[in-house]
Amino acid sequence: MADRIVLHAGFHKSGTTALQYAFDANKRSLGKLGITYPPNPGKAHHRAAWGLIERVWGWKGNGGKLIPAKAWNALVRNVKKTSGTVLISSEFFTEATDRHVAKARKDLGSTPVTVVFTLRPFAKILASSYQQFLKFGVKVRYEEWLEHVFTKKEESTITPTFWNRVQLDEIVERWGKYFGPENVIVILADESKPEFIFREFERILAIPQGSLPIPEIGGNRSMTLEETHLLFLINGIYDRSNGWDEYRAMIRDGFVRFLSDHTSPREGAVRVPTPARAVEAGLALTQ
Repeated sequence: MADRIVLHAGFHKSGTTALQYAFDANKRSLGKLGITYPPNPGKAHHRAAWGLIERVWGWKGNGGKLIPAKAWNALVRNVKKTSGTVLISSEFFTEATDRHVAKARKDLGSTPVTVVFTLRPFAKILASSYQQFLKFGVKVRYEEWLEHVFTKKEESTITPTFWNRVQLDEIVERWGKYFGPENVIVILADESKPEFIFREFERILAIPQGSLPIPEIGGNRSMTLEETHLLFLINGIYDRSNGWDEYRAMIRDGFVRFLSDHTSPREGAVRVPTPARAVEAGLALTQ
């Protein structure tokens, strides 16, 4: 049985992918320090999180698949046969309901658990969240998406999981209710100091500074304005009747992943601008 679990549970668009690349790339050296990053199909424990929250990955009714609970159960079994500290990471844990979080607490047993959230100010995640949904095949422009986010919150079907992911106070409180508020840590990412969240995780894991170097590639960087518009155009002409698996292979895991993980923005490239009224609305929600 693990002596301790560090569960990095979110939030989306707060440097999670870069952290997960670092965890995965350095899992051998972490192992020598007594930290186990359990094996997973990718570089994060998304499938386990999806199994816990009973999530369909992909387009519902068009190739998407309900991830079975056995994906979560397999991770739990791995944790129970591992000694030392176990590190788990997936931002999809933010979508867990009370029932899911209670199950996670029960399944992980009596092992001490530290739940860690990384986050960015709400107004700063709007453009990057839109880009993330574009990678899921969304076909609306940014301004229309913002309209749905702020004025059609209850009835919008475009990205219904958005608010589930960003109700920061409710999510942190939910995990604190089951794991203890004293066991929940929130790290505010600082864009001017990209190394900050890495140094904080080293501190939480009680490992030497520099054990988690910032990855040179694989950080799922934000797309530029031109790149975002190109993906919007691709989504507009893509025939969804071909199904999720083809879109995922060709667009999401092909073009988009190469762009965000293996290229750098051209010099002078412009980021997607967020209208002032949306920024003001976002700030109002956090006051």
